[in-house]
Amino acid sequence: MASGCLFSIGCGSGAAEGGQVTGIVTLDGQPVANAKVTFYKSDDKTGTMDVIVAMTDAMGKYSLFGDDPSYRGTPVGEYKVTVYKLVPIKNAKLPEDADPEQIEASGQGRNILPTQTANLQTTTITATVKDGPNTVDIALKSK
Repeated sequence: MASGCLFSIGCGSGAAEGGQVTGIVTLDGQPVANAKVTFYKSDDKTGTMDVIVAMTDAMGKYSLFGDDPSYRGTPVGEYKVTVYKLVPIKNAKLPEDADPEQIEASGQGRNILPTQTANLQTTTITATVKDGPNTVDIALKSK
């Protein structure tokens, strides 16, 4: 299963605390491989934002807790979620086997998922993370 990274929150040792988030991204009922799923949680008191990123695997599955035994869990709370999948633009100067990170870093990719879901200001996808296991499936429609 694809794993995620947490920015702005430290990871320590010990048992998992918070939520363990998994899900599947689909477009018109079909799994979306190599999509970037990002969870954003604002803290109005400190003015900071937790950003948690995961990539979907070949079956559209993602995980925000990964395989790191020291991971303490996704902080509980309300999140806005973005999701997009980049493919190389026509005539891109990329290797044929370019991975999603290479496509994004090159600036030669275009999103093939619904545009509004790729932007934090326009996404309507939200999630509530609670302590323990959480399933957040993301079902997108092309029209």
